Amino acid sequence: PYSEIGYYAISLLFCSVIHELGHALAAVKEDVHVNDVGVYLYLCFPVAFVNISSERLSTLTQTRILRIMCAGIWHNLVLVFLAGLIY
Repeated sequence: PYSEIGYYAISLLFCSVIHELGHALAAVKEDVHVNDVGVYLYLCFPVAFVNISSERLSTLTQTRILRIMCAGIWHNLVLVFLAGLIY
């Protein structure tokens, strides 16, 4: 229902920030420069983003690139696990 749209937007923003924070933390751990971190509103949905250095990313091994790219999903899985415990 439309009365719950505020809760949906807040939870979407929170999950997006956690997801992108995962990418940023993994990039810093792999010594890749994080250019920008931010949040914007796309249509009516909040969207978070992380802009990392593509020059440095291209010099990494495939394993390290995969570690950075999968970090967001990993943080989402941890978030789901914690939400399940709280529930």
